Amino acid sequence: MGVAVAGKTHVIDFRWPNLYPEGMAWDPLAQHFIVGSLNHRTIHSVSDAGVVETLISDPTLPENVTVLAFSRYPSVMGENEPFNDCGLNGIAYVSKGYLLVVQSNTGKMFKVDEENGKARTVLLNQDLVMPDGIAIRRDGVVLVVSTQKLWFLKSGDSWGEGVVYDKTALEEEGFATSVVVGEEGRAYVLYGHVMEGINGKEREGFKIVEVRSERESGEEHVWIYVLVGLGLAYFLIWRFQMKQLVNNMDKKIN
Repeated sequence: MGVAVAGKTHVIDFRWPNLYPEGMAWDPLAQHFIVGSLNHRTIHSVSDAGVVETLISDPTLPENVTVLAFSRYPSVMGENEPFNDCGLNGIAYVSKGYLLVVQSNTGKMFKVDEENGKARTVLLNQDLVMPDGIAIRRDGVVLVVSTQKLWFLKSGDSWGEGVVYDKTALEEEGFATSVVVGEEGRAYVLYGHVMEGINGKEREGFKIVEVRSERESGEEHVWIYVLVGLGLAYFLIWRFQMKQLVNNMDKKIN
């Protein structure tokens, strides 16, 4: 398990004084990231080039509000026994009629029915330590982020049970708090340095970093080698056949 570094992955550096963004979303229409703020009552867009623009600014909001905490499903919290001890940090909507929720203080994942709000624990093959954000790819893979790791999960039974099949270490200093699925199904984590903001420090620079599954990348490389090998084999066969054809034609002419 290696640390996610720039390498060939996509890194977006952006600057805004004391923004300390904790929440992040992806706008597929504008092809921009949307970030909130720990200290400002604002919502900003961040372009691929790191250009930041203010979308919403509302000074009437209460202090210490964390923007991008969506409340579309308020019944999830408070009416379910598993959530009574709170720690509810990430919610992802699945189009099949249920939500997936991670709880930071217990490290558990829950499947919540969209209609009646009933929740049940998803059985995982390993614990998630302090999960903070969750996102779902189109292929059904679930991404869960903490300040130290990004987990890749799959399920074969609509999330009665789940398997963590890969995990990638993150830069602890950046204090990752959110993960989204961007263009072409790419996973991005937000390094918002939120703890520095909580401690009253000054900072202008933040970043959004693409993170890949090492296992999936390895499988892609294997397929590339297989395709290259097949292509070379076909070329050699074709060359041999052409050589035989030329030899046969020479014999007939002679």
